[in-house]
Amino acid sequence: MPDNSRTHLSFVERLKRRDESAWEYFEAFYGPIIFRFAVAQGLSDDLAEEVRSGCYVAVVNQIEQFDYDSQRGRFRNWLLTIASRRIADLSRKRLGHQAEAHVLNDLPAKERSITEAWEAQWREQIVREAFQRVSRRVSRDTREVLTRLVRDNEPVRAIAESLSITENQVYKAKQRCVGMLREEITILEQDPLTSG
Repeated sequence: MPDNSRTHLSFVERLKRRDESAWEYFEAFYGPIIFRFAVAQGLSDDLAEEVRSGCYVAVVNQIEQFDYDSQRGRFRNWLLTIASRRIADLSRKRLGHQAEAHVLNDLPAKERSITEAWEAQWREQIVREAFQRVSRRVSRDTREVLTRLVRDNEPVRAIAESLSITENQVYKAKQRCVGMLREEITILEQDPLTSG
């Protein structure tokens, strides 16, 4: 396993060099986090999309000034700052300046909840990415079992009957996939591209 800070620096450097694959990965992994985070902060889908695209533009414009320093914080924390500012700007436009005194009073509690919401979205994206990776590694039938068990929360008996397999086969597929999911989640949590 490569040194996390070195690999992370490599990803940031690739972004700075305008490496197309790095930007595609950034958009694919962090774009959904930003979007869902904005929705969790009370924005409509349209405004959340505006935040997501605004953050992308901000990162493109500001990545040259970003210096990765493991002592100061992570890439994703820098991105949280950018997203929070975009959301605050849109909220100010929507609410006007009337709410500013109230916002200042609630700032410490709001900051904690914002950080927690951001971390929850990051964690959800890790799980989604792990699910996609495992789905690509297993057979179509196993992928169907995994999807119906995890995403659709369908009963084992119904899955077994509709796929013409035994309940034991469903349980075995689940056990195998859960192990693979844990493995992928561990990798993603340690990967500087996603742990950021």
